[in-house]
Amino acid sequence: MEQVDPDIKEYILKTVKEQYVEREDNPLYVLPHFVSPSKFYVDEYDKYKAKLERLKNLTDEESKEEEIAYRKRQLCDYKKYFADEKDKLKNLIMLLEKVRDWNCPESLLELKNYIMENINYDIISRERHLKHDSLVDAEISGKEFKEEMMRRYENIVNNCLKSIENERVWVNQTNKMLEDLKKNLGDW
Repeated sequence: MEQVDPDIKEYILKTVKEQYVEREDNPLYVLPHFVSPSKFYVDEYDKYKAKLERLKNLTDEESKEEEIAYRKRQLCDYKKYFADEKDKLKNLIMLLEKVRDWNCPESLLELKNYIMENINYDIISRERHLKHDSLVDAEISGKEFKEEMMRRYENIVNNCLKSIENERVWVNQTNKMLEDLKKNLGDW
């Protein structure tokens, strides 16, 4: 095998590392010799497939109870979200006042104005969001709830299957590339 210039080898490995190491399932930030498929989509598929099967077996009465519990969780999450948004808005207003009171040198005045402009924009956006976003809580039958949730879970299951296939293709292509790199560059 012909020796590859060390600078080229280093650059190629650096490029490949930057492109393929950014995956969350490679915490060591090293270029692997072999990649394995992530278990994330398989786990998600299994989880939602089980939820889908459980939903299929619910009676209309059980579906109605499920819907009531779901709406209670949804309302609780919604209230928590808006309380958090109101706190963020309050903090932005306090921050704006602190920046406004900042006695900065003349050379930083442009920066101060820019920061105030950005904070003002965030405040206006959050105020608009809080003013116009409201929870629509329409009660539906247990059967309708069951059908809606089954549609959601079926979509998630189908998307997981697509992602599993995409992951399989990526793993095969990446492993082929790594094998070819090893043949051409030697070990790293």
